[in-house]
Amino acid sequence: MYIHIHILTKYVKLNTYFINYWYLRAKKEFNHKLKYNKKTQMKYAIAALLGLTSAQQVGHQKADYHPSLSLQTCTKSGGCQKQTKAVTMDANWRWTHETDGYANCYDGNSWNAQDCPDPVTCAKNCALDGVPQGDWRNTYGIDTNGDDLTLGFVT
Repeated sequence: MYIHIHILTKYVKLNTYFINYWYLRAKKEFNHKLKYNKKTQMKYAIAALLGLTSAQQVGHQKADYHPSLSLQTCTKSGGCQKQTKAVTMDANWRWTHETDGYANCYDGNSWNAQDCPDPVTCAKNCALDGVPQGDWRNTYGIDTNGDDLTLGFVT
């Protein structure tokens, strides 16, 4: 196994390819002409985001820390510019617990049958918690220093 590390940018940008894919799929499926412009594109983007944002509860038992990491963006005309970004931990490695307590929703190799009889109920009953600063190094073996990222966790 390995740890998925996602580099976060300061702002979330929607992927035009993703929106175009869903537009073309809807057009083919409904077999009629859809007016495609910036307004339509925005509707598809909002619809896609609403599904993502309403799916999982946010945990408040642990503070969420995002270690900084320096990256460079290079262009032919401007050369390389250093930017400070942040690292986040994949949800698969985060603590998932009951929204009103500390009991695990996932234990060992299975979901808690009481809290998670189905995915919709599980999303309502369980929260995905943060990864505090100390857990990055002590629990997961991850450390950042400037433009260096060290992965030391072994399963």
